[in-house]
Amino acid sequence: MKKILVVAMCAAMMFSLSACGGTKKAESTAAAVESKVEEAASKVESTVEDAASKAESAVEDAASAVADAASAAASAVESAAK
Repeated sequence: MKKILVVAMCAAMMFSLSACGGTKKAESTAAAVESKVEEAASKVESTVEDAASKAESAVEDAASAVADAASAAASAVESAAK
């Protein structure tokens, strides 16, 4: 008796799921999701490029500051040696 009930319930669930299915809706949903993913990927790429540019600028500024500090230290050493 339990096996018959289980089979009947499985059949009912299978038919209820197939009744709700449709390829057009799934295809349009997939296209919309793909569009959103491409848009998000574009935003991420833009953000990464901006961050890389800012990081490169910060590295250049730091290198310039280090060079200035080294020059000042060399001048101080020369002054002290005289």
